[in-house]
Amino acid sequence: MAKLKTEAGEFITSSRLKNERFWTDKLINTHLGEPDRLATNPNYRSGPKMRLYEMKRVVRVEKRKVVAEALRKVADRRAARSATAKRSAQSRRDDLVKEEVSHIETHFEGLSLSRLIKKGMAGRDVVGDVDVATKYRWAVNFARHELTSYDGVRVFNSGRVGVHHAAEAVRNEILNRIARRWPELEPECRRQSR
Repeated sequence: MAKLKTEAGEFITSSRLKNERFWTDKLINTHLGEPDRLATNPNYRSGPKMRLYEMKRVVRVEKRKVVAEALRKVADRRAARSATAKRSAQSRRDDLVKEEVSHIETHFEGLSLSRLIKKGMAGRDVVGDVDVATKYRWAVNFARHELTSYDGVRVFNSGRVGVHHAAEAVRNEILNRIARRWPELEPECRRQSR
């Protein structure tokens, strides 16, 4: 929402003072006091009136040393809280990734590449010859979806912080395992990894 302009000058709401200029209710009450104007809220006409403060007065008060220092402290606290929240979310993401990667199950034993390709092609309506790249793509997809626990990651963890990162890490780990088991599929696994 832009600053409100009237014949009397430019005004800013108390919520914008808090969100954009680092004011708090206490700072507003202590240093600005009563609003310069009350106005009907255009979004909630039946709600409380908007508290408007003249921008010239706000800027003038912000130049006071005690106010400038208080606003700086609020900005620093908000930045620190934001950084802490980001670190916490990253830690939860990392923990989920480790947990999911450690629980990957694969069932590749005794399956030759030619048998895997046949399984990957089974049930497909193939007319004519299929190029090797397509056969390899189908083989990798079959191995990933049918011979591993890949599809369970999103089902069991939906809604948790980091589920998308965990799914990506699991996908890449499974593709690496497929490439190690069948080295001929390594280029296709690399192509499918994100």
